[in-house]
Amino acid sequence: MIKTMFEEASMVDNLLLGAFLEGKLQGVAFIAPPKNTEKTESNNNQSITTASEEEFAKVVGEAAMMRIEAYFNLKNTNKPSSPHFYINALGVHPQSQGKGIGSALLSQIHQMSEEDSDSHGVALDTQTSDNVTYYQRFGYRISTTAKLENVENWFMFRLN
Repeated sequence: MIKTMFEEASMVDNLLLGAFLEGKLQGVAFIAPPKNTEKTESNNNQSITTASEEEFAKVVGEAAMMRIEAYFNLKNTNKPSSPHFYINALGVHPQSQGKGIGSALLSQIHQMSEEDSDSHGVALDTQTSDNVTYYQRFGYRISTTAKLENVENWFMFRLN
């Protein structure tokens, strides 16, 4: 999975950050910089173009791809209109949670956003209520909420 993310990140100029503890990868963040987060009609109508996306579509099937497309449409609809970094994914190995790895990844992303003259902040979304409280500790505010197939989605933004 990380290989696929890395391939995708390099193809679309996204960023993949890794957090290491004792030389072992313990956390990752997949981020879109401001130039890749703008709302455009082409983003809404983008078709599968990369080989890894085509391979993924074959594995998960049409129904799953339709749900994924619905999620991306919801996500694009709820993005802030100003240029920003978008955290597409942030994860920490379960055995390393609570050791500051997620905080370190967020701090790095916040620093990158603050140093980028085009960025007004950092946006993300989560489907886990406990994550809402976690991100609020770092200055994120809920901008909107929306349900997709009975799953609550919180869209959050942290202003620089």
